[in-house]
Amino acid sequence: MNELLQQLVNGIAWGSIYALIALGYTMVYGVLRLINFAHGDVYMIGAMAGYYFATRGAQPRPMAVFLFFLLITAVFTAMRDRIRPRPGGAIWHGPGFLALVGALVLGAVLFRPVVAGLAVGVGWASLVVSRLAEGGGALALIVVLLVAMTVCAMAGFVIERAAYRPLRNAPRLTALITAIGVSLLLENGGQSVFGADPKFFPTLFASREFASAGGVVVTNIQILILFVSILLMVALTLIIQRTRLGKAMRAVSFDMNAARLMGIPINTVISFTFVLGSALAGAAGVLVGLSNPKIEPLMGIMPGLKAFVAAVLGGIGNVPGAMLGGILMGVAETLVVGYLSSTYRDAIAFVILIAILFFRPTGLLGRSSVEKV
Repeated sequence: MNELLQQLVNGIAWGSIYALIALGYTMVYGVLRLINFAHGDVYMIGAMAGYYFATRGAQPRPMAVFLFFLLITAVFTAMRDRIRPRPGGAIWHGPGFLALVGALVLGAVLFRPVVAGLAVGVGWASLVVSRLAEGGGALALIVVLLVAMTVCAMAGFVIERAAYRPLRNAPRLTALITAIGVSLLLENGGQSVFGADPKFFPTLFASREFASAGGVVVTNIQILILFVSILLMVALTLIIQRTRLGKAMRAVSFDMNAARLMGIPINTVISFTFVLGSALAGAAGVLVGLSNPKIEPLMGIMPGLKAFVAAVLGGIGNVPGAMLGGILMGVAETLVVGYLSSTYRDAIAFVILIAILFFRPTGLLGRSSVEKV
């Protein structure tokens, strides 16, 4: 029983990364009915961006955590003094508490209640991160994570504008072949730019273990990965359900032509979808670097395929389904490794794909649709 619980803990932490990548697949498909097979390579770009930023100046100096954090809430703040928690000191010496106080004050004074609540949530998130990553690593992790998300968001925007927008009215097979071509371009281009040799993600903070009474061991890195993943998923859900762009995304997903007639800027919505999904993939790249430090330009191939399977498992085009599918995929993978053999680690994804297409083609949370011909 203890071994089963341990494998479940490991699987949930790993599956949350698959869920972040799968969200990009399912959002693009929901809006464009296109499988963006280059999405796994955007995840690789996020890992590489985090690596280079972390190894060449990622240690944050005077400009602060809040500068990046409140990009989410459209607030730009700078801190002039270097922030470094005292070893063993109280939490109010760390960046998390300052971000929390800033979020509370600015959110309450400057913004409407919805945005204020988001700012408070971001502040609490930074507080948790600062406690899990003690020392200077908390601020470094926050900045590296958001830099990687920004780089991947820009990459997703460029890919959509350069590769997919010219093919908006082309046959779907043409767009699919183009997606595979973009994927190969990013993989081979990554080998030329970054080098084919593997790189090792820097240790931003020390790993610690927490053992329960039953003997199940959970590390602070696993807790952090799960916490950040849940935070990003909740933020995505709020964006889709509570913002004007989110409402426009749902309208375009329902009927693109009707949305265009209603005055919704289709191109803007599609670009925003690519940007949002790519940013989540960038966050997944950094989180993978924390748990599995070895990264290389071809690292996005297999996780990208597994995340696609996770999206199909949950119901392609369904955001909660992508989250559920990613968790189930991670749990299935760790159970296979723990009880069978690591040889079948990658094969289980395709076994699940065949099974879900055979028994429930629409996915666990998907719905059958009727197309007029």
